[in-house]
Amino acid sequence: MKRRALLGAVLASAALLVATGDALALRSQWPMRARAKRARASPRWRRPVPDDTPDFAYEGANKAVLAGPASARRVVMMGDSITYNWDRFCRPFFKAHGLVDRGIGGETSAQMLMRFRPDVVALKPQAVHIMAGTNDLAALRRPYDGEATRKNIEAMAAQASDGGIRVILASVPPATGFGWGRPAEQALKSLNVWINDLCARNSYTYCDYWPVLRGTGDRLKPQYSRDKVHPNTAGYAVMGPVLLAAIDQALKRYSDNKQVSSG
Repeated sequence: MKRRALLGAVLASAALLVATGDALALRSQWPMRARAKRARASPRWRRPVPDDTPDFAYEGANKAVLAGPASARRVVMMGDSITYNWDRFCRPFFKAHGLVDRGIGGETSAQMLMRFRPDVVALKPQAVHIMAGTNDLAALRRPYDGEATRKNIEAMAAQASDGGIRVILASVPPATGFGWGRPAEQALKSLNVWINDLCARNSYTYCDYWPVLRGTGDRLKPQYSRDKVHPNTAGYAVMGPVLLAAIDQALKRYSDNKQVSSG
């Protein structure tokens, strides 16, 4: 009996050592598996590259889009995480209206400008919706430079217009989650006034989301946001009709101008 008990104890200890070894081996493999998981994740949500380096994360996706029907790339949505999340939360809406998401989280207007030709112009959409400025104002990469941001937005719009693409410039949505003070809030309003004026001077379409998103004290309505910066599904639901109206206006304006010029 003692010998049998001793043998049982030895076998139990061996099993425990094997199990412990397997667990340790699995744990040692975790960093590699985690890296592989991150590598499989969408490149649109990775940490942005520096301000002076282009991020061509959509290179493969652009080839796939160009191989498909033109109706599936009617409008390209250029932007940061607010644009990226819109597609993520409302994929059926994007597909139904031929919207192509080209948003990358954390990007500034400078980074968008560097990838604008391959991610927008090369896709030859009917129109482009540009929403830029939130991360500039939040000084995510460097201190906010209003003149630089305006030049970046104007350059993107000019590239699209030169390529025969109708331009829709979105207002920078209300955002209070960065903890910025009154100077940044005033800078945001000033940037939106300038964007609206740029549209008026160049026959672009201004897409203003403030009437549906603005809450008390010019803040983003709490029911439409998860973090006071990014809209949630309910927020995108009220933004959708504003976007579609802007697209219709941009395409109609182009059609009317074409008729006038041909007449």
